[in-house]
Amino acid sequence: TSVNKHITWLSSMLNYALKEEYIVRNPAIGLKVQRNTRADLERMAYTIEDMQTMVRHLAWDQKHPERFWVPLLGWLQGMRLNEICQLYCNDIQVIDGLWCISINDRMEDKDVKNETSVRIIPLHPDLVRAGFLEYVECAKQHQRLWPALHKRRNGYAHDFGKWYQQYNRKYITDDPRKVYHSLRHSFIDH
Repeated sequence: TSVNKHITWLSSMLNYALKEEYIVRNPAIGLKVQRNTRADLERMAYTIEDMQTMVRHLAWDQKHPERFWVPLLGWLQGMRLNEICQLYCNDIQVIDGLWCISINDRMEDKDVKNETSVRIIPLHPDLVRAGFLEYVECAKQHQRLWPALHKRRNGYAHDFGKWYQQYNRKYITDDPRKVYHSLRHSFIDH
């Protein structure tokens, strides 16, 4: 999907070059990478057993608190990885007496996938019971919720994604169709 999206952008640029007569033809017209599998089978949701294994192996790391909280947020909130990794402490707020997470692009370094991705979601009670609000309070000295994560070209999720990939294969599953985004599928399915 990503490769085809880039090819489309390339074709658009070449169409401009063709219109301006910099080139005589657009070699990217009709270019597309064929899928070998159905899109809905490329990623699989975790099973309940997978999720129990994930939780059992999560360990607190003072230098990398995101390694404990981000998988839980992905599972219990159904959020995308970059949505979680770019959170600021003030994105966790009380709205109408209920703790919520504000997914927004109000800060210069934050992005959302599309307009409908901007939303407010209630904080799962299991996260509250696990001490997430206490963590947020402690993190306020940094403004950002995960100070160890740094922005790269595509957001804040890169370094965490690399770590999670290894953690996933070591502790949860060998299935290549089960990746971090499988937490979102699991949230929707369960």
